[in-house]
Amino acid sequence: MAGIGIFVCDCDGDLSERIDLEALGSRLQEHPDVVDVIPHPHLCSEAGLALIEESLAGKGLGAVLVAACAHD
Repeated sequence: MAGIGIFVCDCDGDLSERIDLEALGSRLQEHPDVVDVIPHPHLCSEAGLALIEESLAGKGLGAVLVAACAHD
């Protein structure tokens, strides 16, 4: 079975002010089904979306989880 790719958005520092994203990524990486934990400052940007698309094509992921904020 293909693994899980987790994309963690820092939301321009909003999340890292409240959550230790490095520790979160390390902990998530311990799960046997997680292929990669990929941080990015702005997943909703063109560069962030391109990163997700490239990772989907290159890693053969079976599932994706995106951890990010919700804009109003």
